[in-house]
Amino acid sequence: MLPPRLPRAAALLYVCSSSMRSFVRRIVPSIRQPFVLMTGGGDATLPMEAMDGQQVKTLLQNRLLLSWWCQNLNEEEGGEAGGRQAAKLRFLPIGLDLHTRAAGPYILGGMQVGIGLRTVLLPWNWVEKASSPREQEEVLEQIRRRMKRSEERILRVYADFQVNAKYGRRFGAGGLTRAEAVKELEGNELVEWGGGGGRQRREMAWREKSKFAFEISLPGNGLDCHRTWEALLLGCIVITTSSSLDRMWRKLELPVVVLPPSSFSSSITVGNLTRWREEHAGKIARVGDKLSNSLWMNRILGETNTI
Repeated sequence: MLPPRLPRAAALLYVCSSSMRSFVRRIVPSIRQPFVLMTGGGDATLPMEAMDGQQVKTLLQNRLLLSWWCQNLNEEEGGEAGGRQAAKLRFLPIGLDLHTRAAGPYILGGMQVGIGLRTVLLPWNWVEKASSPREQEEVLEQIRRRMKRSEERILRVYADFQVNAKYGRRFGAGGLTRAEAVKELEGNELVEWGGGGGRQRREMAWREKSKFAFEISLPGNGLDCHRTWEALLLGCIVITTSSSLDRMWRKLELPVVVLPPSSFSSSITVGNLTRWREEHAGKIARVGDKLSNSLWMNRILGETNTI
């Protein structure tokens, strides 16, 4: 039982994954009230890439920690370090990337630039202007209001993921790197390659992929990927490779198809696409509600009132 001097509602703390070692070492020992923890803001797979096993154990076994919401969560590794206390771990989707373009002009292909660099060194059509998260959301909502239902879409698989040294990581024994996936998919006529070599404007990419019933989205530099959540909100059924996020897809009942590396391309057939579309039809209609910011904040804040 908690001491009576503690407040009735727990604190809600957010700590970037890159600061977790310092947080556990310097801050946690001084915490005197129950708390709910959120961790993200980086590509580290949580918890084991953010701190060592002893720190994970120390944090999870802290009686004041009520729950720990993690982006890029590997629940199995957390269980190995935290034992029964790993039940405190919660999946937290990485969601949409609305922050990059809000920070300033953006080079198509993945860099932020200053205005001077834009005007002097770059062709104008390589740069997207800065826009606020609200402005970006409105563009997405306009597309969502006009997009076709899954059964009316092109029965093919859209793919525009980037392949370079930055995105060469493998996550788990059942995963594929992006380069391996490209090689596997070579010659599969059901895959529509888009993206303009990374130079396509995001609004154009969103409109294009909303025409297709499926999209491939794979882990990149981190376990989770913004592309996955864009695809889901645009009404696509996501095709991906196995990872520690498999349980999150099932738990949230999202329209995600997980394929093994050995048959990643050969599984993509007209028959399977037709069957998967029928199986996931009901899930597609409910995606918007499941990914709303208010739903997730209510879930997290609800756990601050459980003491």
